[in-house]
Amino acid sequence: MVVDGIFGPATESALRRFQRAHGLLADGVAGPRTWRALIVTVRRGDRGDAVRAVQEEFQCRSLCGGASECGTVDGVFGPCTEEAVRRFQTAVRVDVPSVAVDGVSGPITWQALVGGMASP
Repeated sequence: MVVDGIFGPATESALRRFQRAHGLLADGVAGPRTWRALIVTVRRGDRGDAVRAVQEEFQCRSLCGGASECGTVDGVFGPCTEEAVRRFQTAVRVDVPSVAVDGVSGPITWQALVGGMASP
């Protein structure tokens, strides 16, 4: 599945599968219960799809000034990804003081990322 920022039929189908797999009402709506199940806190040293999702959000929203600054989307939360998260958190903190600038992508950082905060 290509990340295109559009909640189309493929995204809805994937969401329903996720909801069924996690014992949630499979209605295809990303409501509060689904979001709680979806959000995975990632930090330096982590690997996998959740890290890849953070990296894709930065590249999709052009938040890192180019691939050389953020590195590639490789699913590895290394120093470049941590620095990109810190820069994003610093920018968001101007409007949302509760955002910690810690380089960790937790619930508040995820909400800001998927909500489009600090987009160009």
